Amino acid sequence: MERFKFLRFFSFRTQHDFLPSSNPVRENLINGANTDTNGEHRDGFFSNLVYGFLRRFKSGKKIDGGSKTEEEEKVYSWLYALARSEIYMAFEYVRSTERGLSFTEAEKRLKENGPNTPLEYTFPSSWHLLWSAFFHPFNIILIVLSALSYITSDNPNGCIMLILVFISVSLRFYQEYGSSKAAMQLSEYVRSPVKVQRCAGRVVQTELIVQVDQRDVVPGDIVIFEPGDLFPGDVRLLTSKHLVVSQSSLTGESWPTEKTADAREDRSTPLLELKNICFMGTNVVSGTGTGLVVSTGSKTYISAVFSTIGKHKPADSFEKGIRHISYVLVGVMLLVVTIMILVEYFTFYDLSESTLFGISVACALTPQMLPLIINTSLAKGALAMARERCIVKSLSAIRDMGSMDILCIDKTGTLTMNRAIMVNHLDSWGAPREKVLHFAFLNSYFKSDQKYPLDDAILAFVYTNGYRFQPSKWRKTDEIPFDFMRRRVSVILETESNPEGRNIQPFYRFIITKGALEDVLKVCSYVENVDMGEITAVSAEHHHRILNVVEELRNEGLRIIGVAIKNLQQTVSSNIL
Repeated sequence: MERFKFLRFFSFRTQHDFLPSSNPVRENLINGANTDTNGEHRDGFFSNLVYGFLRRFKSGKKIDGGSKTEEEEKVYSWLYALARSEIYMAFEYVRSTERGLSFTEAEKRLKENGPNTPLEYTFPSSWHLLWSAFFHPFNIILIVLSALSYITSDNPNGCIMLILVFISVSLRFYQEYGSSKAAMQLSEYVRSPVKVQRCAGRVVQTELIVQVDQRDVVPGDIVIFEPGDLFPGDVRLLTSKHLVVSQSSLTGESWPTEKTADAREDRSTPLLELKNICFMGTNVVSGTGTGLVVSTGSKTYISAVFSTIGKHKPADSFEKGIRHISYVLVGVMLLVVTIMILVEYFTFYDLSESTLFGISVACALTPQMLPLIINTSLAKGALAMARERCIVKSLSAIRDMGSMDILCIDKTGTLTMNRAIMVNHLDSWGAPREKVLHFAFLNSYFKSDQKYPLDDAILAFVYTNGYRFQPSKWRKTDEIPFDFMRRRVSVILETESNPEGRNIQPFYRFIITKGALEDVLKVCSYVENVDMGEITAVSAEHHHRILNVVEELRNEGLRIIGVAIKNLQQTVSSNIL
């Protein structure tokens, strides 16, 4: 094990704004999401009475968001069974071989399972869109009043209300139909090639590496992946070499996770933390490997999650408000019309005239232009979004986004820039030191494997702030790549000039290590005090002081990385373990 002389650390901030979990604003937002947003409309006794009476006729079911659905349970059990099994058992589970599927078998399975699309986009039928546009509380009220107008021979008024309903429904139907069709056409242009191992030949089977579209991948296929590739389904790893995968599409975390084919998992491990299972929608950051596709299409984990979310779409505050106003309006109309009919009847004793007068009052109380105004405004917003190259499939999304006051996001990478930004470079006393940045830059510059987000942040910080560290004066002689056991990466560099002081030797060799601060601190023997100009052994007091500084930085939302160096020309026995 290498022991290091100096300890430095530097901090990063991810590019996003967030609210801490204890923030009262966030607590109020969460509590507010579970309360009745229509409380502000029920201030009066009469409104409460009408609303309470009418809502008894509504039917609804509560959705238990905490329990898993039957589909999710099947997916969970299937993936856990494959994670616990040996590789040869995994092949038996999916009825495949180490050579892969034959072309004939792959075509057969493609017909059985259908195209491999995680959330199969089904184009809504015209009747479905038409019914969705038509079924609006105010449209129903206007149609009922129109029918009553025709019954009482008030044809002009009834005709006007039907025309308003027709224009409103047509406008919404036209906009949503065009947007849905454009979204489906856009999805047809998305293609993702996948390297698949297939076998050919009747007598002597030959293994072939072919490239197929992601939609044509079936359970039992053996896929080969490298940095940048997307997993075409849920995959049980067969082989892996320094494999690091980004699961930000599922977890929202931009920091990648290590995957290995040798892991043996049990049910106590959270599903997304399984080391030998890779999920559809995630991508390879670094490393290579092969995997056995165990689930595709609607049977994958991501499909089970999103299909559950999509089954029950709760009504938003705008829909609740419109529905509430409709119920109150119906109650007011019934009460007022009944009173007016009774008064008119007992005054003139003419039932037909009294009924006609009551319907006229109901028509006057109804905001006949409201549905048309709402749909026109939403369609105008959708057209404005279309000019910005954004397709709005549902007009209700316009009002949902427009009604937001605060949008809270607690995950990086889903809606944010998905990149880290370096904030500062500090020594072990918490003071800014350019020397720390110099060695961190050299480590990130010379590492040969895939650059991680923090490496990109260091390089970007150096280049954008005008530092000139001249890496051409250094030469790499060896490297110990990053792995998730050591949690650090080390490079060995040579230079003709000593960055620590005067030159007394023809060349100088340094090992520079960067990684998780706690793991870097464990292998450090000395710490440098710049103000005192001395190098002292790391003591318990140093450990306590350094960890206190780190804790303060982490409380500010920063990620801390440690940097340590060792001059390999020195032969201090205490530096070698």
